[in-house]
Amino acid sequence: MSNELSQLVNSPVLWTITIAALGGVMCFSGIYLVKSIRAGKEMGISMDEMKVAVKTSCVTSIGPSIVIMLNMISLLMIAGAPTALLRLGVIGSIDYEMLCAGLATDAYGTTVSVGNMTPHIFQTMLFVMAVGCIGWLVTPSVFCNSFDKVLSRLNGKGNNVKKATLISTAALLGCYEIGRAHV
Repeated sequence: MSNELSQLVNSPVLWTITIAALGGVMCFSGIYLVKSIRAGKEMGISMDEMKVAVKTSCVTSIGPSIVIMLNMISLLMIAGAPTALLRLGVIGSIDYEMLCAGLATDAYGTTVSVGNMTPHIFQTMLFVMAVGCIGWLVTPSVFCNSFDKVLSRLNGKGNNVKKATLISTAALLGCYEIGRAHV
């Protein structure tokens, strides 16, 4: 890795962006936790049951986190520490990140490797990664609070929960099918 690329890959700007983005992820996690506890109280779930659910969620998240940490090594070699931490801390998909790296290097007529990486390829790779995930970050922050209103309108005056369940299931299956088609 050239000195110019090394300075770019480990620049204070990238570390600042990484810390800010991971702080945002932590804030969203806290917001969702508070909303979940409020919703649980409205449904009549006791605090003891919610504590068990939170502990169970924490324990079951360890396995996928280990896989992400192991995959981070491959991205770490190509993109550097701040980018790898940011990308896998926010998105958590090594397939997507390596696809972006491959697209960036293909645009310059080379392959993904540390020896082939130049500042231009690195910047292109970051751009592709950032643009490709904007929807994943913007959608929850914009639409999460208004989802109850959408469900109320879907259900209508007759409180037709079946319609909302059907539409939610269709959306989930559509997302699965789109994801499966890209693998």
